[in-house]
Amino acid sequence: MKTKNKELLKEGIATGAVLLSGFLVRLAIEKGYEALSNKEAPKNPGHHGVSWGKSILWTLATSAIISVVTMAVRPYVAVGVDEVLDK
Repeated sequence: MKTKNKELLKEGIATGAVLLSGFLVRLAIEKGYEALSNKEAPKNPGHHGVSWGKSILWTLATSAIISVVTMAVRPYVAVGVDEVLDK
């Protein structure tokens, strides 16, 4: 495989894995909130009982958690992709 194509493939796989990890973390946060509070996550200010303040706070909190997780996952994904494609 050409070096340029290999690098593009590595970056594409790593990006996809990081996006998937962010999606899964978001789902886990929402399900955890719903299990603990017996309420739907306050992500939509248009729903009854959800204020803009709660919605913004929810967005900031989940975004921060997802950012930390994806930042922590990226180096491990990069190493794993390198190992798989270098064989």
